[in-house]
Amino acid sequence: MRKRPAASRTRNHPTFTFTPTTGDAYASAYIRPLSPNLVLLLAESGMPIDLLLRITAQSISDLQNGTALDGPNSSGSPQFFELIQALRRLQMTGAS
Repeated sequence: MRKRPAASRTRNHPTFTFTPTTGDAYASAYIRPLSPNLVLLLAESGMPIDLLLRITAQSISDLQNGTALDGPNSSGSPQFFELIQALRRLQMTGAS
């Protein structure tokens, strides 16, 4: 008696279920301060420091970053942007 090869059939139709997260669960899962160690690690890995600080820092000492929300000081401190540009120039020279 001759054996026939086993036949298999698979289907590729995965099912995904998304459950929206809202309220306190959303805030605790997604909105939290970044560790300074993480920001430093990203900067040391080569991410442009000016971009990194622009998207992660609310302020550096008394120098305020800008905000997307309208209001007083929403454009930020000019000195904040001067500082991050200077840090980027240092980063590009390889200074540590």
